[in-house]
Amino acid sequence: GIMPSDFLEPHDVRRWLDLHGDDEARTVYKHAVRECEMGLTGKQVIHPGHIHLCKVAYTPSPTDVALKIKILKAAIDADALLGGAIKFEGEMLDPPMFGKALQTLLRAYALRALNNSPFETTSAPSPNFLIILKIYKLLFDFTEKHINGLILLKFLS
Repeated sequence: GIMPSDFLEPHDVRRWLDLHGDDEARTVYKHAVRECEMGLTGKQVIHPGHIHLCKVAYTPSPTDVALKIKILKAAIDADALLGGAIKFEGEMLDPPMFGKALQTLLRAYALRALNNSPFETTSAPSPNFLIILKIYKLLFDFTEKHINGLILLKFLS
């Protein structure tokens, strides 16, 4: 059988595989999860029944998206996005971790796992997308400042 498309959380997928999946589907999902953990961003499959399995493996779950949004909001509130560290739920997080959180949100957005599109005119952009825009602006300002500084140094030397 083919897994229902409303199964989005990893525990739902694992349970469905335990109850209904064949060995091939379990293997495809296990490989896709491992490949995603290694940093790959997609997988080619032949059987149509494996498409949703792989999409779920590569798409951040709603729980993961919510956690990454909380991390980025905490970093923004502490003005630590581009430098410094924060204590978040008992762990120390710093800019590389904020970058990973942003990558997760961007992957979720690209795979249409966030609430809505920023390009819809019928409603305001989702809070998730507004967080991403704010982070992009901070990164752009930071990069522009440093690039202009490098250009100035090159010009003066």
